This record gives sequence, structure tokens and C-alpha cells, in this order.
Amino acid sequence: MRAQFNHDQEDIVDASKRFLAHSKAARTLRRQDRIWFAIIVGAAVFAFFLRSPWAGLFIALVVAILFVVLAGIFYESSLKNRLRKIVRESHGDKNAFVCEVELTPESLVTRGDNTRTVTEWKDVEEIVVTNDTIDIFATHHGGVIVRNRAFKSESERQQFIDLARSYFEASRPSES
Repeated sequence: MRAQFNHDQEDIVDASKRFLAHSKAARTLRRQDRIWFAIIVGAAVFAFFLRSPWAGLFIALVVAILFVVLAGIFYESSLKNRLRKIVRESHGDKNAFVCEVELTPESLVTRGDNTRTVTEWKDVEEIVVTNDTIDIFATHHGGVIVRNRAFKSESERQQFIDLARSYFEASRPSES
């Protein structure tokens, strides 16, 4: 079964965000960055209030927590802006792309812009269905985000989901 859809640079940014959110390594690095950021800010504030250590410690703790919360809030927009720059650097002014996704019993095949990626079903980690996409996450290269506009109807979309899940499940070792 094949699905094909057009996408733009914003869709690439969105897909990249989804792949990063799914990555254990990226989540761990983000958490570590926030912890180090809190320690550095807290230490700087504490050093400023050295004459009254208990008040300084309390203020440093409050400020560190506040900065961690604010960093979490601003992370999304900062990440989107950085990804936009990377995508713009890679694709320039081009803003119309075609993606074709084919499901075969052996693999998931994606095609677009002079690239062809073949992912064996055993390398697919997870299939996540959202309101607007079917996210297929793979071990080695991120995966593919299939937009709803790839389907003529909800039943065609559901058929794609069911087939992808059946191939995915069939690739898993049987428990006997």
C-alpha cells in the first residue's frame, strides 16, 4: 500500500521535533542541560548573597527553580527557530516537497527528493497515531511522519494504520 503527500519546511520542522521528542538520548541531554543550568544559576545567586547564607540559599533555590521552569517554557520556541534555520540551510527557498510512503511485508519504504529509505519492520520501534498524523519511529534514522492529507478518506487512513500495525506485529519475535 502506498501513501503520498506534499509537505513544506514547517512540516519538516514539526517532524524533526517529533523525532527529537521520541529520542531517549535527546530527552536525557535536555534534562541534563536543565539541571546544569539550575546549578550554575543557583550557585551564582548564592555567591551574590554570601553575607547571609540561609537567605542566599533560599533565594538561590527559588531562582534556580524559576529559571528551570522558564527554560522549559522557552525551549519549544527556541528549538523550532533552530530547526527552521537548519531546514532553511539545507533546502534554501524550496518549500514544496513530495513524500511517498510504501508499506510492504518486508519493509517501510519512503521516497522523496532524490532519497529512498528502506526500513525493515524489525527496525521500527513504535507506531503512534495522532489526530493529524501517523508517526512511525525507527531505530536508526528517525522514521516517517505520514500526514492525513496522504489519504483520500478516513477509511483509507485506517487501512494504512491497520496494515502498518500488522506488518510491525508480524516482525516481532513470537513468544513461545
